[in-house]
Formats: sequence, C-alpha cells, structure tokens
Amino acid sequence: MWFPADGSAAEVVAGDLARPRGMAAIGDIVYLAQPDALLELPPGEKALRHVLPIAAYGLRSHGESLYFHDGLSKISSWRMGDAAPEVVVDGASLFSMPTAMSSSLTYAEDPFVVDDSGLYWLEGSLVGGGKLAHASLAGGAHETPITIASDVVKAISVDDGHLYWTQADSLFLPSKTTIHRAAKDALGTSDVVLGTLVGDATSVQAMAEGVYIAASPSLTDLDVTTLGFKRYGGPLLIIPRAMLDAR
Repeated sequence: MWFPADGSAAEVVAGDLARPRGMAAIGDIVYLAQPDALLELPPGEKALRHVLPIAAYGLRSHGESLYFHDGLSKISSWRMGDAAPEVVVDGASLFSMPTAMSSSLTYAEDPFVVDDSGLYWLEGSLVGGGKLAHASLAGGAHETPITIASDVVKAISVDDGHLYWTQADSLFLPSKTTIHRAAKDALGTSDVVLGTLVGDATSVQAMAEGVYIAASPSLTDLDVTTLGFKRYGGPLLIIPRAMLDAR
C-alpha cells in the first residue's frame, strides 16, 4: 500500500503478494523483495514491475545500489541498470532471516545493515552465541571482530559511529534482552547501553535523536491457563542520544 502526501487514506498497490521479504528505496523508486523476484514501483505508477528473477532475503539500499542475501551464504549488490547482481560477500551465515514461512505474528528484522564503512551482520545459532561480522563494500573476505558467548543475537542497526544489536537470553520468549554497542573504528570491543529490558526486542533502529527499540511479549505475558498472551505488542522505547553520548 502507499499513502499519498495529499491523501486522506492509504491506497492498495498490490493485494495478492506472497509474504514480502524486504523493502527499500533508491531515490523515489521503491523496491520489494518477493520469494522469487525483485519488484519495483516507480514514482507516479500504481503497479509493481518485475526487475530480477531472484530470491532476496532482506533488502537494504545504499547510494545507488541495493544489497540483499540469497538465503544461503551470499550477500549481493545490484545497481539500477545492471543485468545481474554482483556477489559482494560469500560465506555470510546469517541468524535472522525473513522467510515466506514465518508466522504472521513474527516480525523478522532485515538480517544486515550497510553504510559507507561496509556491511555488518549477525551470525548465530539456535542454541545461542554468535558473532558480529563485517565486510567492506568492495567485497572479499569478511572479519568477525566480536564473539557473543551464549546470548541469542537478533536485530542490528548502525549510525555514523556505532553498531547496535540485541542479545536475548533465549530464542523463544526471552525473559531478558540487552542492547549492545560497538564503535565502528574499534569493533573488537563493545559495551552494554541497556541491560534491563524485560522480554524480547524484535527491532532496534539507530537515529539521530537516539536508539529506538521495539519491545515484544515475553514469558511474563503468557497466561498458562489459556496458553495465550495477555498482550501481543510491547512499548516502543528510546534511548536518547544524550544518554548514549554520556556513556
């Protein structure tokens, strides 16, 4: 759907899509990742157009290029006008992956972030533990500068100077989540910027004014008598920039 700047209601662009795996924009062109194709919506048009016959998991834009994961081990880039994508990183094993089989109650964070300093993603396992990985935009070998001992790593975000990510004490319905940060010019060390979040965090987004955190239900919200949740959404939290700068 889209919401016109001068409109009063959202308008449907496409109502029969398979579960989207990512959305990004280059300028005023919107791109949508489907299970078997990359689609685009040029400005002023009301119908999606086919661009590439690819399976893209997650979708990020930077400069004039799109970046996406193939669901196995490769992160590729594609520039408008190119006939085919170019593999930037081979061997990127991602933990969080948007899939067409995901529950409609589960939001899957885009599995990597990108800016001028390169690509960053989280590698992990179902039993916990993981790594923060980094590769330059030029491609080639990637580094894993930080190892997470036991926590489940999930969402990741980036700003001008730092990487932020979440670490939970369980994959399903964690009781505690911490928010970690590493300086991009010193990726070998990290610190905890928030260590008291009860429950899960499905998304983290670094902005100029601070870091936003989307909280989600935890075991404390589960009613064992009905096997249902007392709530299905949590609060939207923010760590103000002044608090981050003071640490």
